[in-house]
Amino acid sequence: MPTEQNDALAVAWWEKAAVGGGDIALYNLGVAYTNGLCGLPQNARCAKIFMMAAAAQGHVEANEALKVLQACAACGTPDASRTCQGCEFVTGISTVRYCNRECQKRHLKAHNKADSGVCLPPLREPRLVVIYRRRLGLRSNTNGRSE
Repeated sequence: MPTEQNDALAVAWWEKAAVGGGDIALYNLGVAYTNGLCGLPQNARCAKIFMMAAAAQGHVEANEALKVLQACAACGTPDASRTCQGCEFVTGISTVRYCNRECQKRHLKAHNKADSGVCLPPLREPRLVVIYRRRLGLRSNTNGRSE
């Protein structure tokens, strides 16, 4: 007998499992935040934190997803070494990387668009992101507020 998909219920169960350190739940939350699925907003910072937590527990697909998140945002070059200092200052974790000055210039143009919101964090972080930010030893959001 087929069951109806309930996104809110799936997220609730993933969050419960993630509190206990479930690597699959952490990965699923990372995927949902990466793509804006299951009613969650698209948020690269939250996605990266959940993927880092899952990868720290040995989740292979999370390691692969982190490689994608660490690629150049402009051209896709893997392991881009430059990070956006604006992202890092505002969020405590750089969500955007680039490989050279040209890609950096393209990223700066995206910053300058009023409606882009490329590196701007939401005003509130989900409570679970705050928990895993602490577990991973990452700096907290500058405004310190959480849901």
